[in-house]
Amino acid sequence: MIKKILYKKNKGFTILELLVVVAIIGLLSAVVMASLNSSRSKGRDARRIEDIRQIINATELYFNATGKYPSRAQFENPIKAQNPLSLYLWPIPKDPKTNLQYNFSGVRTGGVNTPCTGYHVGVSLENNNKVLQSDSDFSSIANNCRVAPNGSGTSGGNNGFNGIDTPSGTNQYKYDIRR
Repeated sequence: MIKKILYKKNKGFTILELLVVVAIIGLLSAVVMASLNSSRSKGRDARRIEDIRQIINATELYFNATGKYPSRAQFENPIKAQNPLSLYLWPIPKDPKTNLQYNFSGVRTGGVNTPCTGYHVGVSLENNNKVLQSDSDFSSIANNCRVAPNGSGTSGGNNGFNGIDTPSGTNQYKYDIRR
């Protein structure tokens, strides 16, 4: 007679097998999250560059209609009816991470009270980017025009900004365009 050897079938997994699977899943998710964060910052940088292009287009349309460029105070005016760019771009784009307005300064070539004959617009990028090789690296601190938010007279607080590409602190790689 043939003896039948009965094997007890184990159903389920051991603790060790479960721990190995959980460790592998954890490792894979850490790698995916690290690459996802890098992709997110690059995506925000791409949006910042596109926002700057939209601001430039709206600024040039405003110049074509009026013969002058807006000042920083006019650019930052939150009231749609008083913001000169609102006819061409509204709402004015803001940084996708901080929700702060982009750097903008009307630039003058004459005296302190002269109208804006140019502009300087920029943003800090999170990553070193090829676009930084073709930006202006201009400082508009001394050359900003001081036009009040309503467009008449002069106004303080219209300070320009330094557009030099330096990876220091929160002011990362500065992408700036000057006209």
